[in-house]
Amino acid sequence: MEIGLPARMTDYLSPIALEAAIDGAPARHDLADVTETMRGMVDDLRTLLADIACPSAAAQGAGAGRAAIASAELVLGTARRLYRDRRQRADVFKATLFSEPAWDMLLDLFIAGREGRQVSITSACIGADVPVATGLRWLQQLEREGLVERSSDPCDARRTWIRLTAQADRSMIRYLNRSMAPLAEPARAVPRAVA
Repeated sequence: MEIGLPARMTDYLSPIALEAAIDGAPARHDLADVTETMRGMVDDLRTLLADIACPSAAAQGAGAGRAAIASAELVLGTARRLYRDRRQRADVFKATLFSEPAWDMLLDLFIAGREGRQVSITSACIGADVPVATGLRWLQQLEREGLVERSSDPCDARRTWIRLTAQADRSMIRYLNRSMAPLAEPARAVPRAVA
């Protein structure tokens, strides 16, 4: 059974829910932020729909039923959510406090690969929110580890594309599948801190 989303999100969300979502959007109302927020909402909705369609898979973690229902979209949604969450932390904390350029690059390249987008080396550095010199050092390390590969742009000799290797892609899928499993576990009460 394939789960599809409606052409318009309003088919699932009431005007009140949409207004609340918009009110909760980041203070910077540029198109990229709004788009990323909406992507996150769609990803969360897909995850919920998959859990509804296959409740036994939700109860058992990343089981066969869940894998059969749009697992590629769930994995992509998880990657997008992780990437979005990392960017949103910079709104609350100093970005340098949680600097992990290699992981940010892997997530960005994984998402781009699934969306059919090519990523230039400069764009990979921007996506990791690091200066180009720092990003280049991390890309060289990822290349030495066999996780990324470069290719020349046949239309522009000045540009070099970067993408995940097949090994890195498989590793990302394995990691993202594992990270989805806790979503299906029952929530445990978290003790409150005494003020």
